[in-house]
Amino acid sequence: MLTAEERMVAITQNGYDIQYIREPTRAERLAAVKQNGFAIQYIRDPTAEERMAAVMQNGQVIQIIRDPTILHNSK
Repeated sequence: MLTAEERMVAITQNGYDIQYIREPTRAERLAAVKQNGFAIQYIRDPTAEERMAAVMQNGQVIQIIRDPTILHNSK
């Protein structure tokens, strides 16, 4: 079992590692999508902030966001 610090290090190096964390914290979720926007596909019910961060990291992520209109309302 990894410590919180080890999990954060893993996520900041590879956002896809979020898929291996059973209940990631908000900070871990946000760090994952900031590192790799496509990591959002492994986050259950992403917040508007997480969606925006994912799209800012990689604009192509907009294609997999379930309701991209929420991005407009989060500004």
